[in-house]
Amino acid sequence: KLEYIGIVSVPVLWFIFSMEYTGRGDRLTRKARASLYAIPALTFGLTLTNESHLLIWAETSLDPQGYPPLVILAYGPWFWVNVAYSYSMILAGVAFYLAAYFQTQRIFRQQMNVMVLGSILPLVVNAVRLFTPVPLHGFDLTPFTFTFSGILLFIGLFRFSLINLTPIAMPLVMENLHDAVIVVDNSRRIVNLNPAAREWLGVGNEAIGQSALDVLKPTDIVRQYWESVEAQFQMEIGHGGQHRWLNVTISPLRNSRGKIMGRVVVARDNTREHTLLMAEQRHARQM
Repeated sequence: KLEYIGIVSVPVLWFIFSMEYTGRGDRLTRKARASLYAIPALTFGLTLTNESHLLIWAETSLDPQGYPPLVILAYGPWFWVNVAYSYSMILAGVAFYLAAYFQTQRIFRQQMNVMVLGSILPLVVNAVRLFTPVPLHGFDLTPFTFTFSGILLFIGLFRFSLINLTPIAMPLVMENLHDAVIVVDNSRRIVNLNPAAREWLGVGNEAIGQSALDVLKPTDIVRQYWESVEAQFQMEIGHGGQHRWLNVTISPLRNSRGKIMGRVVVARDNTREHTLLMAEQRHARQM
């Protein structure tokens, strides 16, 4: 019965996590979150009182060879309601990941592959146990698969750098902007950059995942302003006849709750305006 604390909670927690991670967390109001736990709470209550209604376990038996000795021979109708609800929560979460998969950079696709596999593995093993006539004497591999699932999720979180900024937010960087736009996470890693930024920095997609302070040029100027919550400055790049003046803005990127999830660096080419201003100043001095 105590196992059902985890059994009824994990699918809902996974669903909530997948919504948060794929940028749908703003839909999860307090009322919506509470409603997600209605069936799990009812299921746990029915589990504790099963002897009076047999809605969870209809028939049990003692098997000396069982693991554990108490073996469930038949499930009650509400057990299958909970199975359907739990499977739908997990599969809905996987669907969110698959929808986000095609909108993210390759570095995040590796991450999502690992995380989806980690969520599917316990589900498949549990389905085999419930829907196949394999004589396991009550032995349930599902809890053990969570060990492997946990390892896979750990790899997804740390090996592939599951960053604080959700990758589904990447389409917000508009590819057709003339301004250079660079999105950086709280660990100062570049999450995405548009074509104008690639041209400015002279880099390609290999810059994604690298430290922003190593990629942004000139590094010493960027470091000077980086620790500020918000910063705006002008800098000169290039040499000879290739001089360009950029107005650079570093702004915090916040989620729906106001928490800073990263930074957005926007560099606007101000060369023409700067050249005109310098010309006007020279003309004024001559007069």
